[in-house]
Amino acid sequence: MNILFITSRLPFPPYRGDKSRTFNLIKALSKDHRIVLVSFYENRQELIYKEKLMEYCTAVHLVYLPKWFSWAKAIILYFQCDPSQSYYYWSYRMSNLISRITRGEKFDIAYIHLFRMFNYAKSISPKVYIVTDLTDVVSKELFRSIGFGHKWKDYFVKREAVKIRNYERVVTENSDEVWVVSEQEKNDLMSATFKGNIHVVKIGVVANEIIRKPVDNTLLFFGYSSTGHNRDALIYLRKEILPRLKNYIPDVVLNVFGAGKWQNRKIGKDEFPVVHYGFIKNPEDLFSKNLVMVAPIVYSAGTQTKILEAMNNGIPVVTSDFGNEGIGAIHEKQIIVCSSADEYVTEIRRLLTDRIFNEYIGLNGQKYVRDNFSWDYVTERASEIEKTLKSQNLKPVL
Repeated sequence: MNILFITSRLPFPPYRGDKSRTFNLIKALSKDHRIVLVSFYENRQELIYKEKLMEYCTAVHLVYLPKWFSWAKAIILYFQCDPSQSYYYWSYRMSNLISRITRGEKFDIAYIHLFRMFNYAKSISPKVYIVTDLTDVVSKELFRSIGFGHKWKDYFVKREAVKIRNYERVVTENSDEVWVVSEQEKNDLMSATFKGNIHVVKIGVVANEIIRKPVDNTLLFFGYSSTGHNRDALIYLRKEILPRLKNYIPDVVLNVFGAGKWQNRKIGKDEFPVVHYGFIKNPEDLFSKNLVMVAPIVYSAGTQTKILEAMNNGIPVVTSDFGNEGIGAIHEKQIIVCSSADEYVTEIRRLLTDRIFNEYIGLNGQKYVRDNFSWDYVTERASEIEKTLKSQNLKPVL
């Protein structure tokens, strides 16, 4: 099939969850289909990644969208009906480019990544099958985040969450089909009486073999620093969990990595050894050298890519119900799930001191994600769409 692939962020390098998903979807789909990528870039440095994407795409079309201009649009139009993100990523140049491409070339599918880009569906021929990948139910995460920031901020978050929830309904009802990453996300849309053709297309992992040689009393935390749930999880870890843990294991060390700028200021009563690595192209070395991955997610939606990657590399993960929500691993068999700071301390101590239990959780978790999370889901779904389109020579009947 000929697939028009529309994203808001350049899919490479895949240093955060949304970019990782789009890059791996492109890699998987390009094996059997022709991909034409259309995306934004924010600075000239990103243009060097076009060559990498051309390894998987027939063509890559990029539109410059500076941050200052996007923020100005989002702020000025904040009190309009649509979500701020849809205004942030709106561009007449992008709209005209997509119209020109679809007029000059026949596409079977237009894949639109995230609700924020759904406005561009209007620029695509009605004969093209529209797949919108919501990935997560973003409105759910925003509603869950209320109460974790300043009260004045909660007003704007709640207002934006309501607008996004209404927009997610529009997207779901007006796409030929919608993708989400887990059954929980699908059920959330359906429980909100959304009408549409909703499919679960999971995040996948790629099996790789590493030799684990963990250093004593080392904890690992990683994620993209600009994402609210990552930032608040790290604050909770340093403020509520580490002070308690230090009473039992004084020399515990926290290693933090992930793109963006993490704050290393003092949090709570004491300062702790915190090593910041920033973005790392090949994080397997950190996975191999740390004893425990801690992800005390206090709110989120969807499936946490960072937790899947840690489990895929054999490191035991301690997280919350939110962190395990889209994964569904079994507590004390494949993952450790906690609901309070004291529980985190108890379970982290157990994994730091009991190497047999540490290895048991790590290996079971690794097997679980490799058995249940594969990029084959996207190729299988694409094949089903292709069969329907070929048999009917028109859009599938919903």
